[in-house]
Amino acid sequence: MLITTGKGKGIALRQVARALFCAVPSSKLEGRGKRSLSSMLSKAAKQHGGRLCAIYAGKEGAACEIAFLQSDAQAGFEWLTPRIMVKKITFSAPGKYPVSSCLKLSGAKARVLSALLPSQECDGEPESEIKAGATSLSISVHGNLVLRAGVSYVG
Repeated sequence: MLITTGKGKGIALRQVARALFCAVPSSKLEGRGKRSLSSMLSKAAKQHGGRLCAIYAGKEGAACEIAFLQSDAQAGFEWLTPRIMVKKITFSAPGKYPVSSCLKLSGAKARVLSALLPSQECDGEPESEIKAGATSLSISVHGNLVLRAGVSYVG
């Protein structure tokens, strides 16, 4: 999965992208710059299994929005549902974390999130965890809580 931010950069957007990159095995983090979303999706299709995670400034009071797209041979791409609207973000444990090789999904919305993220098969103990509750989302990497957010799922 290729993870990128929207064109309107912000520190919070980059931190959310970095947390996902560290937590999701085999993901790649790349700044979007001036490239179009279709250009990024084309790159994801060629190199990253066709899945793109775009994190961009939120609308209607949301701090940011996390959207997932999948390349499609006929339509070009399709938006996957649900989109995750992040209302409030608290970043814990600042610093850089090594990339995880094993992810555990838990919480009430774990099944929903598992459909959006690449398949997670691993041997041994998970190095990262994403807890997806009905109104909250938290990401822990190597035992450190990286972020906690209030969320809603749209679509």
